[in-house]
Amino acid sequence: MLAVATEFKLNSWRRYFSFSRYTYNALKQIRKSGGIVHVKIRPFRLMTLTVWKNRKDMLAFRNSGAHLAAMKKSNYFGAIKSTSWETDTIPTWLDAMEKLSEASI
Repeated sequence: MLAVATEFKLNSWRRYFSFSRYTYNALKQIRKSGGIVHVKIRPFRLMTLTVWKNRKDMLAFRNSGAHLAAMKKSNYFGAIKSTSWETDTIPTWLDAMEKLSEASI
């Protein structure tokens, strides 16, 4: 399985609600995506943790629909940090935060 953790740093908290609309639409998309095993969000920490059956399924989600639209607006909202790793188990938030701390923006 492929785990993906993301953390977003907004340029301004005034953009939070607009950013949340993009997040909500991407969440609706992810729940319909093939290959999703697990999804968690921390809306006020602006973090996501997803687990996919494989990289191909993750890329199909990432590069389409609402998520692609959100990625195109990401520079407007701020900076994103993302990391992925192979796993045999569903990671915890602690696992995700540890992996993110090792990643660069």
